[in-house]
Amino acid sequence: MDEPNVYVRPHQDNPGWFVVEIEGEWLAASLNPRGDNLYLTLAPPAEQD
Repeated sequence: MDEPNVYVRPHQDNPGWFVVEIEGEWLAASLNPRGDNLYLTLAPPAEQD
C-alpha cells in the first residue's frame, strides 16, 4: 500500500491550532504523546480488527 498524503494547515477558526488531513482510507491505530511530540499510527482498514 502506498504511503498516505498528509497535509497540515492552520485551523480556520482557532488561531494557533492546526488541522492534519490524511488522504485515503486509513484507521487511527494509536495516538500517543511522547515528550513534545505526538505520534499517530495509521493502519489500512484491512489490518484493523
